[in-house]
Amino acid sequence: MLAQLNRAGRLVARSRRAASTGASTQEWKAAGLGAQWASPETTLNEIVFVQAGMGCDQHGTSGASKAATRACRQAIEFNALPYMETLLRDRGYEGRADMLIKVEVGVPEDLVESVSVEDIRAMFPYGRMLPVDVRAGGLDFQSGRVVEALGDAADRAVVAVAAVTVGF
Repeated sequence: MLAQLNRAGRLVARSRRAASTGASTQEWKAAGLGAQWASPETTLNEIVFVQAGMGCDQHGTSGASKAATRACRQAIEFNALPYMETLLRDRGYEGRADMLIKVEVGVPEDLVESVSVEDIRAMFPYGRMLPVDVRAGGLDFQSGRVVEALGDAADRAVVAVAAVTVGF
């Protein structure tokens, strides 16, 4: 019985890992969804939703993009904005594709330039992305191990924090 429970736990963990590796992004792309970049003159005037998230990459030797995208995903993954469509249409917009998304991410200072704003944009299924603000913040620390097979050159882990604001 215990062996069956352990096996079931491993299967659930494996399916969760698969779901957190971009499977949703692939589904969105297949359905023709995905946030687009807003035009440069676009401004966020009405705020509807603000949420923060934290992401960690325990093998942060390749930069901070993985931690930053995880922080953005955590900020939005347990939230829904069911009234957003109505709210936008009532104000003359076409729908949720017109909602504006503002993302601010803090990562260790030496990794600011390593963050891919395209990876962050890909985390959102719809809306118009304002320019992503990546700045010094976050944290790095010793992970206590170097796994060369995963590309580690040092025992550095990276933590990013993100604030996601949605509105119009």
